[in-house]
Amino acid sequence: MHRRSRLLAAAALAASVAGAHAAPRYALEILGRAVQGDQQRGQYHVDARGVVSGTASRHGRTRCVVYDHGDVRDLGTLGGHGCQVSGIGADGTVVGTSQDTTGAWHAFRHDRAGMTDLGTWAEDTFSVAVGVNALGQVVGNSFSSGGRERVFLSDGARFVNVSRRAGYRLLEATGLNATGAIVGTGVTPDQARHAFVCVGDVVTDLGTLPGAQDDALAGVAINNHGQVAGTSQGAGGTLRAFLWEGGAMKDLGLLGDAPDAATGASDLNDRGWVVGRATYGAGDGGKVGYVYDGLALNDLNTLIPNAVAAHWRIVAAGGINAIGQIAAVARSRDDGRHVVVLLTPVD
Repeated sequence: MHRRSRLLAAAALAASVAGAHAAPRYALEILGRAVQGDQQRGQYHVDARGVVSGTASRHGRTRCVVYDHGDVRDLGTLGGHGCQVSGIGADGTVVGTSQDTTGAWHAFRHDRAGMTDLGTWAEDTFSVAVGVNALGQVVGNSFSSGGRERVFLSDGARFVNVSRRAGYRLLEATGLNATGAIVGTGVTPDQARHAFVCVGDVVTDLGTLPGAQDDALAGVAINNHGQVAGTSQGAGGTLRAFLWEGGAMKDLGLLGDAPDAATGASDLNDRGWVVGRATYGAGDGGKVGYVYDGLALNDLNTLIPNAVAAHWRIVAAGGINAIGQIAAVARSRDDGRHVVVLLTPVD
């Protein structure tokens, strides 16, 4: 075969493969009722076994629960009334914030040994843990009574303030990977608000999307390859989900071209797949959960069986694990109630 013919054949094959791309299909499992404040945001998380953690409302109080394929378990509290989940590790360790016996909200971790109070930084009055890894490290945020916020890293024995690194002021941590890299939002030396990755004393500024405002960028999650998912305010003020990898930020785009169309990222897995919520119209009907599968942004409602989609609308996606299972929130088309669901790939 001549060289030109081989090139044309290779190009045709590449085009055929690209055109044949099909997003995964999902089975939907209903786990339980969604708490009021999380109905649209989808603040639910999933571990390596498909166990989902989140916050439930019991007798007017928020409680930390795990949904284990039909078994719903209350994790208790630090002695007070309330509890809120912020994340879950691959091994099922849950982190968040809970009231103690004095009514103060403290960061916690919950594993097989039960719930552990991680305390606060120095004289701070409130703290929340947002991420945990297999090394036992927990990252979170601690607040003073005056509203001052500090990012902390705890290994169970030490509570380290990592808020200031190399001229950066780290405002909020949102995640942690297996090697201890922290992702979040901070202020650069020139006072711009950017997403960051912090490893030890080294801070990497993730930059912005083209045309983005310098003070409107948030990193949300980091995987074990160092990829970061987050949300940026792009040109014109539109919120857009991004994937950062190899030193570059990729705009994940929008679903539809409505004036108020927007996307926000919630989580990503080690394959670089991102989940979150997309808005492409006014009202609840214009909000959907999505998955970015490395090639395209997909409305999750188009990836579940038609018979299921006739009764349930996925309005937000909160977490995704290594095998692609997604923790999400769905709204009943029949009576309007919101439920926590687990989406499991079937292809």
